[in-house]
Amino acid sequence: YCNVRGIKVIPEVPTLSHSDYLLLPHPEFAERPYDSYPDTYCPCHPDIYPYVFDVLDEIADVFRPEYFHIGHDECYNIAVDTCPRCAGKVASDLYTQDIVKIAFHLEKKGIKSMMWGEKLIPAVVDHMPQGGSELWWHNKENGDPIRISPYLADCAYKIPRQIVMLHWYWARDERYDDYYTDNGFDMVFGNSSLAETEHWDRRKKHCLGAIASNWGS
Repeated sequence: YCNVRGIKVIPEVPTLSHSDYLLLPHPEFAERPYDSYPDTYCPCHPDIYPYVFDVLDEIADVFRPEYFHIGHDECYNIAVDTCPRCAGKVASDLYTQDIVKIAFHLEKKGIKSMMWGEKLIPAVVDHMPQGGSELWWHNKENGDPIRISPYLADCAYKIPRQIVMLHWYWARDERYDDYYTDNGFDMVFGNSSLAETEHWDRRKKHCLGAIASNWGS
C-alpha cells in the first residue's frame, strides 16, 4: 500500500531501553532483575542478541526497509550495580557496543540505522541534568546517593557516524543541534512541531528534515 504511493516505511523497534515488550515474557534478560516492569535488557547477557535479532529479522523481512529505527532513548538503567554482568563496567561503552552490534547486524542485511540521540547530549535543563548527563539523587531514608542515570554523552565519540540521529531536544536549547553536526552525524528533528521550532529557516539547513510523532490521541 505504501510502496505504491511512494511512501517509505521506517519501522521503529526499541532496543536496549523501552524493551518491556521483550522483557515481560523474558524477565531473565532484564538489567534490573527485581523490576516488576523491566524496561532495559542486559547487554552483557550471553543469550540476549539472538533473541533481539530474531525480532529485528522478522520486522525487516516484512517491511524490507531502507532504514530501521533502533530506539535507544531514555536509557537510565544500564550498568546498574544490581546486574552482576554489567556492574563496574563503563555505561557508555555498553551503550555503544549494543548500538554497534545491532547496526552491524542490520547493515549485513543492507539496512541503515537511525536512533533517538538525546543521550549524546550532556544536557542541563533548569539546573537538572538530562539527556546523556549523569544524575544522582539521595535516598530519603538514609541519605545515600542513588544514581538515577549514568553518564552517556561521551558515546558521541564512539558511535558509528553513519547512524542517523533523531533530535528530540530541539525545543530545549538550540545549541543542542550542534552536538550532532559537530560530531559528523546526519540529524532529523524528531517529535517535531515546526510551529513551535524557533529559527527553523536557519536550523533546517543542518538537518535532513523533521518527523512528527503520535503517541496517542
